[in-house]
Amino acid sequence: MRRALLLVLATLPLAAFDCGGEDPAPSSPFDCTVTVAGEVSEQLWCIVAVFDYTAMPVPPEYASDLFVFELAAYRGPMEAMELAGAVAFRLPARASTGVAYGWDSSTAWANVEAGSAIRYENDVDGFPVITHLADGPLGDYDVGTGKLSVTLTRIPPASATNEELLGVDGTLTATLPSETLGGDDVTFTARF
Repeated sequence: MRRALLLVLATLPLAAFDCGGEDPAPSSPFDCTVTVAGEVSEQLWCIVAVFDYTAMPVPPEYASDLFVFELAAYRGPMEAMELAGAVAFRLPARASTGVAYGWDSSTAWANVEAGSAIRYENDVDGFPVITHLADGPLGDYDVGTGKLSVTLTRIPPASATNEELLGVDGTLTATLPSETLGGDDVTFTARF
């Protein structure tokens, strides 16, 4: 993970270089923060990526229209980071900007195929343990748990590869129920 992250960091300046006129400066893939509030309060840094499987070079029998959003949130400095949270969902087709994607278990609203939002704490051995979890609905009669809303304002082109997959801007809000009996919810608020 660390090696891949460093490779992405090293190649970002090359991705912005071209011989044409002035282009707007791309937002940094590390210009991402998650604020956790509720039973626990903390500020996290994060990385967001999207994957458009229609552009993936795969044999025809594995072709897919699947579109996936992923956010990984970390606490601590990069050299000693620990996974603190994750958000992911999948859509049956490419996402559109300006549309809220997610679910709300209290109203049975959902427009994603599946997804989850998770908060982690490390146990005494350093392994991530789920403390809060919101799950997207599965099937026609399942409303999921908690809620999530992600609105994308910029997504990479369908042909994006490598560091281009990190060219994602938007906002996120989520309510994650506690995994501990009697525990309180936490909220995630993110700008990326």
